[in-house]
Amino acid sequence: MAAAPRFRFIDFAVRWSFTFALLVAIYNPTGYSYVDWLMVEESEYVPVKAFIGLSLILALWFVFAMALRSMKGRGMLLGALFFGSAAWALDSQGLLPRSLSFLFVLGQAGLAAWLAAGMSVVLLRQQVSGHVTAVDEVN
Repeated sequence: MAAAPRFRFIDFAVRWSFTFALLVAIYNPTGYSYVDWLMVEESEYVPVKAFIGLSLILALWFVFAMALRSMKGRGMLLGALFFGSAAWALDSQGLLPRSLSFLFVLGQAGLAAWLAAGMSVVLLRQQVSGHVTAVDEVN
């Protein structure tokens, strides 16, 4: 039987980068996002806008499904509470700036970290417990 894959920080970083890029592509306060492009009334690009929108929805659904599958509802709730309380603690100490744009992107970074942790928790659980998930090998 093959050994369980080892969890490395780069695994989390790749998942976080993908998730953050996906969230920022959907909406960000700079004005260069799918939502901003969607609001521009150009009848020429409607099919392209629909295709890209569906692609973004599918990618976001995949990320949420994988995170929910590995962490379950309780883990997702605990992650939301963790990042929410961290933001509350930072705000209560005056460590968060009052710029709404910055806070929005910081929230996206936190959401990306939460979802990346959800997608990474299976590898981490296998490494810590030594439990190996059965995988069909193709010869």
